[in-house]
Amino acid sequence: MSTPPPLGHLELILVAPSTAEFCTVPVGDAEFDVVSNRIEGSVRNGGQVIAADVRSPSYQRYTPVLNRQSVSLISDADLDHIAGELGLEEEACGKGLQSLAAAYEVLPREVEGAAAVRLFLAQCLGVNVVIGGFRGTGGIQDFLVLPPGVDFGPYDVEHRKFTGATVMVTRVNTPCAQPAAMIGKYYPEVVEGLAKRFIVAARGRRGFVGMVVRSGRMVEGEGVGFVPFGGR
Repeated sequence: MSTPPPLGHLELILVAPSTAEFCTVPVGDAEFDVVSNRIEGSVRNGGQVIAADVRSPSYQRYTPVLNRQSVSLISDADLDHIAGELGLEEEACGKGLQSLAAAYEVLPREVEGAAAVRLFLAQCLGVNVVIGGFRGTGGIQDFLVLPPGVDFGPYDVEHRKFTGATVMVTRVNTPCAQPAAMIGKYYPEVVEGLAKRFIVAARGRRGFVGMVVRSGRMVEGEGVGFVPFGGR
Protein backbone atom coordinates (compact mmCIF):
# COMPACT_ATOMS: atom_id res chain seq x y z
CA MET A 1 0.00 0.00 0.00
CA SER A 2 1.22 3.51 -0.75
CA THR A 3 2.44 5.87 1.94
CA PRO A 4 -0.46 7.42 3.90
CA PRO A 5 -1.05 11.17 3.58
CA PRO A 6 -0.16 13.65 6.32
CA LEU A 7 -2.33 12.88 9.35
CA GLY A 8 -3.39 14.43 12.67
CA HIS A 9 -6.45 14.76 14.84
CA LEU A 10 -9.00 17.46 15.63
CA GLU A 11 -7.87 18.86 18.96
CA LEU A 12 -10.27 21.83 19.03
CA ILE A 13 -13.30 23.02 17.05
CA LEU A 14 -14.28 26.67 17.58
CA VAL A 15 -16.78 29.13 16.11
CA ALA A 16 -17.08 32.92 16.06
CA PRO A 17 -20.38 33.77 17.82
CA SER A 18 -20.05 37.54 17.40
CA THR A 19 -18.89 40.06 14.83
CA ALA A 20 -18.09 42.54 17.60
CA GLU A 21 -14.80 40.85 18.48
CA PHE A 22 -12.17 38.65 16.87
CA CYS A 23 -12.40 35.73 19.33
CA THR A 24 -13.84 32.26 18.83
CA VAL A 25 -15.31 29.85 21.40
CA PRO A 26 -14.94 26.05 21.63
CA VAL A 27 -17.96 23.94 20.64
CA GLY A 28 -16.63 20.38 20.48
CA ASP A 29 -18.21 19.68 17.09
CA ALA A 30 -19.75 21.64 14.25
CA GLU A 31 -21.45 21.30 10.89
CA PHE A 32 -19.64 22.73 7.86
CA ASP A 33 -21.82 23.74 4.90
CA VAL A 34 -20.43 23.85 1.37
CA VAL A 35 -23.37 25.81 -0.10
CA SER A 36 -22.96 28.76 2.26
CA ASN A 37 -19.21 28.17 2.82
CA ARG A 38 -19.86 28.54 6.52
CA ILE A 39 -19.44 26.80 9.88
CA GLU A 40 -22.70 26.38 11.77
CA GLY A 41 -22.83 28.81 14.69
CA SER A 42 -20.12 31.05 13.26
CA VAL A 43 -21.19 34.54 12.17
CA ARG A 44 -17.84 35.76 10.84
CA ASN A 45 -15.89 34.98 7.64
CA GLY A 46 -18.60 32.83 6.01
CA GLY A 47 -20.26 33.19 2.61
CA GLN A 48 -19.36 32.25 -0.95
CA VAL A 49 -18.52 35.80 -2.04
CA ILE A 50 -16.85 38.58 -0.05
CA ALA A 51 -15.54 42.06 -0.77
CA ALA A 52 -11.81 42.19 -1.50
CA ASP A 53 -9.83 43.70 1.37
CA VAL A 54 -6.21 43.90 2.55
CA ARG A 55 -5.99 40.10 2.33
CA SER A 56 -6.62 40.32 -1.44
CA PRO A 57 -4.14 43.04 -2.48
CA SER A 58 -4.20 42.19 -6.20
CA TYR A 59 -7.89 43.15 -6.41
CA GLN A 60 -9.31 46.64 -6.11
CA ARG A 61 -10.83 47.05 -2.66
CA TYR A 62 -14.48 45.95 -2.34
CA THR A 63 -14.41 43.95 -5.58
CA PRO A 64 -16.65 40.85 -5.14
CA VAL A 65 -14.37 37.78 -4.98
CA LEU A 66 -14.68 34.11 -4.05
CA ASN A 67 -14.34 33.65 -0.29
CA ARG A 68 -11.31 31.41 0.15
CA GLN A 69 -10.81 32.15 3.86
CA SER A 70 -13.94 31.03 5.71
CA VAL A 71 -12.03 28.60 7.94
CA SER A 72 -8.90 29.22 10.03
CA LEU A 73 -6.71 26.33 11.19
CA ILE A 74 -3.49 26.01 13.14
CA SER A 75 -1.44 23.22 14.73
CA ASP A 76 -1.00 22.59 18.44
CA ALA A 77 2.78 22.88 17.99
CA ASP A 78 2.48 26.36 16.50
CA LEU A 79 0.20 27.49 19.34
CA ASP A 80 2.79 26.19 21.80
CA HIS A 81 5.54 28.11 20.00
CA ILE A 82 3.64 31.40 20.01
CA ALA A 83 2.63 31.01 23.66
CA GLY A 84 6.22 30.25 24.63
CA GLU A 85 7.58 33.27 22.79
CA LEU A 86 5.03 35.52 24.50
CA GLY A 87 5.63 33.96 27.91
CA LEU A 88 1.96 33.10 28.47
CA GLU A 89 1.55 31.22 31.76
CA GLU A 90 -0.83 28.34 32.46
CA GLU A 91 -2.54 29.81 35.52
CA ALA A 92 -3.02 33.22 33.89
CA CYS A 93 -4.45 31.60 30.74
CA GLY A 94 -6.89 29.71 32.94
CA LYS A 95 -8.11 33.01 34.35
CA GLY A 96 -8.26 34.42 30.84
CA LEU A 97 -10.52 31.53 29.80
CA GLN A 98 -12.88 32.38 32.65
CA SER A 99 -13.04 35.97 31.39
CA LEU A 100 -13.67 34.83 27.81
CA ALA A 101 -16.46 32.48 28.92
CA ALA A 102 -18.13 35.28 30.86
CA ALA A 103 -17.81 37.74 27.98
CA TYR A 104 -19.33 35.32 25.46
CA GLU A 105 -21.84 33.88 27.92
CA VAL A 106 -20.73 30.25 27.53
CA LEU A 107 -19.78 27.63 30.08
CA PRO A 108 -16.00 27.58 30.67
CA ARG A 109 -14.15 24.42 29.72
CA GLU A 110 -12.48 22.48 32.49
CA VAL A 111 -8.93 22.49 31.13
CA GLU A 112 -5.58 23.14 32.76
CA GLY A 113 -1.88 23.17 32.02
CA ALA A 114 -0.76 23.31 28.39
CA ALA A 115 -4.33 22.63 27.23
CA ALA A 116 -5.50 25.85 28.91
CA VAL A 117 -2.75 27.85 27.20
CA ARG A 118 -3.61 26.39 23.79
CA LEU A 119 -7.33 27.00 24.19
CA PHE A 120 -6.85 30.58 25.41
CA LEU A 121 -4.52 31.42 22.55
CA ALA A 122 -6.69 29.67 19.94
CA GLN A 123 -9.70 31.72 21.06
CA CYS A 124 -7.77 34.99 20.93
CA LEU A 125 -6.41 34.12 17.47
CA GLY A 126 -9.94 33.54 16.16
CA VAL A 127 -9.05 29.99 15.14
CA ASN A 128 -11.73 27.51 13.97
CA VAL A 129 -9.73 24.27 13.96
CA VAL A 130 -6.68 23.20 15.97
CA ILE A 131 -4.84 20.18 14.55
CA GLY A 132 -3.10 18.00 17.12
CA GLY A 133 -0.29 15.52 16.53
CA PHE A 134 0.40 16.50 12.91
CA ARG A 135 2.53 13.92 11.11
CA GLY A 136 3.65 14.85 7.63
CA THR A 137 4.96 12.56 4.92
CA GLY A 138 8.34 11.14 5.87
CA GLY A 139 7.84 12.08 9.52
CA ILE A 140 7.97 15.84 8.88
CA GLN A 141 6.16 17.63 11.71
CA ASP A 142 6.25 21.19 10.34
CA PHE A 143 2.58 21.99 9.69
CA LEU A 144 3.36 24.72 7.16
CA VAL A 145 4.98 22.31 4.70
CA LEU A 146 1.44 21.54 3.49
CA PRO A 147 0.89 22.94 -0.01
CA PRO A 148 -2.06 25.23 -0.77
CA GLY A 149 -4.85 23.26 -2.45
CA VAL A 150 -4.71 20.27 -0.12
CA ASP A 151 -8.03 19.06 1.32
CA PHE A 152 -8.39 18.08 4.98
CA GLY A 153 -11.11 16.56 7.10
CA PRO A 154 -12.10 13.43 9.07
CA TYR A 155 -10.37 10.59 7.25
CA ASP A 156 -10.53 6.79 7.06
CA VAL A 157 -6.89 5.74 6.66
CA GLU A 158 -7.73 2.13 5.76
CA HIS A 159 -10.06 3.02 2.89
CA ARG A 160 -8.36 6.33 2.00
CA LYS A 161 -11.64 8.27 2.08
CA PHE A 162 -12.87 11.45 3.75
CA THR A 163 -15.75 10.68 6.11
CA GLY A 164 -17.04 14.12 7.13
CA ALA A 165 -16.75 17.80 6.33
CA THR A 166 -13.84 18.72 4.08
CA VAL A 167 -11.97 22.02 3.86
CA MET A 168 -9.53 23.05 1.14
CA VAL A 169 -6.45 24.86 2.41
CA THR A 170 -6.06 27.97 0.26
CA ARG A 171 -3.16 29.95 1.69
CA VAL A 172 -0.86 30.50 4.64
CA ASN A 173 -2.34 32.80 7.26
CA THR A 174 -0.39 35.89 8.31
CA PRO A 175 -0.12 37.61 11.70
CA CYS A 176 -2.13 40.77 12.29
CA ALA A 177 -2.78 43.09 15.22
CA GLN A 178 -6.25 41.82 16.16
CA PRO A 179 -5.15 38.69 18.08
CA ALA A 180 -2.67 40.74 20.09
CA ALA A 181 -5.49 43.10 21.05
CA MET A 182 -7.60 40.14 22.24
CA ILE A 183 -4.72 38.65 24.21
CA GLY A 184 -4.14 42.04 25.82
CA LYS A 185 -7.82 42.31 26.71
CA TYR A 186 -8.34 38.86 28.24
CA TYR A 187 -4.91 37.87 29.59
CA PRO A 188 -4.94 39.00 33.24
CA GLU A 189 -1.33 40.24 33.25
CA VAL A 190 0.44 42.93 31.24
CA VAL A 191 2.63 41.60 28.41
CA GLU A 192 5.16 44.29 27.52
CA GLY A 193 5.38 45.11 23.81
CA LEU A 194 2.63 42.59 23.07
CA ALA A 195 1.63 43.77 19.58
CA LYS A 196 5.16 43.74 18.15
CA ARG A 197 6.12 40.55 19.97
CA PHE A 198 3.06 38.74 18.68
CA ILE A 199 3.81 39.64 15.05
CA VAL A 200 7.35 38.29 15.45
CA ALA A 201 6.31 35.16 17.38
CA ALA A 202 3.50 34.27 14.96
CA ARG A 203 5.43 34.84 11.74
CA GLY A 204 5.45 31.51 9.90
CA ARG A 205 3.38 29.98 12.73
CA ARG A 206 -0.12 31.34 12.06
CA GLY A 207 -1.46 28.28 10.25
CA PHE A 208 -3.71 28.41 7.21
CA VAL A 209 -7.06 29.63 5.98
CA GLY A 210 -9.35 27.63 3.74
CA MET A 211 -12.86 27.15 2.38
CA VAL A 212 -15.50 24.45 2.80
CA VAL A 213 -15.57 22.03 -0.16
CA ARG A 214 -17.79 19.29 1.30
CA SER A 215 -20.63 19.54 3.81
CA GLY A 216 -20.50 17.43 6.95
CA ARG A 217 -19.48 17.39 10.58
CA MET A 218 -16.17 17.65 12.39
CA VAL A 219 -15.86 16.36 15.95
CA GLU A 220 -12.99 16.92 18.38
CA GLY A 221 -10.83 13.82 18.69
CA GLU A 222 -11.44 12.55 15.15
CA GLY A 223 -8.46 11.65 12.99
CA VAL A 224 -7.93 13.82 9.91
CA GLY A 225 -6.01 13.46 6.67
CA PHE A 226 -4.50 16.06 4.33
CA VAL A 227 -4.88 14.96 0.71
CA PRO A 228 -4.24 16.87 -2.55
CA PHE A 229 -7.33 17.15 -4.75
CA GLY A 230 -7.49 14.03 -6.92
CA GLY A 231 -5.19 12.10 -4.58
CA ARG A 232 -5.73 9.54 -1.82
